[in-house]
Amino acid sequence: AEAGGRWGSMKLCAASDSPCVPCGLIPREAMPMGGQQGSEEARAATAAPAEGAGAAQVKGGHGDAAATAEDRDDSGPTPEEEAQMDIEARQLELAMQEKERGSELYKEQKFTEAREAWTKALSEMPQGKTSNLNRLTVSVHLNLAQVCLTLKDYEEVVKQATAALELDEENSKALYRRGIARDALGQSHAAASDLKKAARLEPRHAEIRKKYEEFKKKALEMEEKEDEDNPPNHNLEALPRAFLDVAVGSAPPKRMVFALYTDSVPKTAENFRQLCTGEHEGTTARGQPFHYKGSVLHRMIPGLMVQGGDFDNANGTGGESIYGRRFADERFADKHVRRGLLAMANDGPSTNGSNFFVLFAAAEHLDRHHVIFGELVEGWELLSELEKLPTSEECRPLVDCIVTDCGELKAAP
Repeated sequence: AEAGGRWGSMKLCAASDSPCVPCGLIPREAMPMGGQQGSEEARAATAAPAEGAGAAQVKGGHGDAAATAEDRDDSGPTPEEEAQMDIEARQLELAMQEKERGSELYKEQKFTEAREAWTKALSEMPQGKTSNLNRLTVSVHLNLAQVCLTLKDYEEVVKQATAALELDEENSKALYRRGIARDALGQSHAAASDLKKAARLEPRHAEIRKKYEEFKKKALEMEEKEDEDNPPNHNLEALPRAFLDVAVGSAPPKRMVFALYTDSVPKTAENFRQLCTGEHEGTTARGQPFHYKGSVLHRMIPGLMVQGGDFDNANGTGGESIYGRRFADERFADKHVRRGLLAMANDGPSTNGSNFFVLFAAAEHLDRHHVIFGELVEGWELLSELEKLPTSEECRPLVDCIVTDCGELKAAP
């Protein structure tokens, strides 16, 4: 559609009540029309109360008083109010002129000049809180974020996108542009958060989805390189310890003690610790307590590992984490390079529950598939005994290996 009068030829967005970005299309209700009607529309845009607003505050000579619609007379605004509305309407007209000028400059690829025009549009914007003004202000902030992306002024992109989000916290364009800028500034975690939320808000937006997938791949590659270049150097003496007492057949229980890697994978380590202590409240979907006590070590593969942790079904198909049935892979910081490492068993990426395994030997083919979250520090004799047990074709030990007790070992005072 076209708006005439003193505004000349200006396009209106027919598909949305929001300004198109970065072309600068104006929402119908915020767009002043030509002649006297333009002034009236501009005044209406600035004078209308914000959506959901209650009583307005009216200032008088003796203080403030709340005036509801019922309290007002039918004579219309006072001369002072008319004058203020005229001032604000003129401000709005100037702001929209600068916004349109910026849009034309952007189309001509005069990016610095477009930025100046949109910055001036913001400075001219009336200080109201109507829904129309908010949408218009968000539109200008988004335009500035876009042109600053083009100019590679990433700090200003973050500033303008954040200002837009303060008025519209679920604006996918603002989140997307801020995410791109934060990535360029090296703020990878904040960028991931913005892009993830933008993709959630606009799951069918091809550009947003593509960028989010690219970012995830890039972040994974960076994490892999960081882990390879800077492997964790665990201070075992400073780490919390948990134990499992295991009875093999009718023999008295023997103990395995593990140092938990809270320094690199705190969430995964805490899951194991609480399942050892049994302190997590409630029960699983099958009505079992969140506790390893009474569970079995159900799988043995000599030369590879021993597995346990299924306190539901005792075969690796059950069990739950303290965070819900399953939780995501936290970090693949350590490699499966030696005997005694403690890791999460799973059914694929990010399907961690309560099942765990202890390595009998290095197994580097498991790297980046299973999260290592601790290591054996006591109980090597028991680990050797477990590896020698006879097993069925399904790798189940032919004698019961029961966790008779488990918990956390507190550090000495």
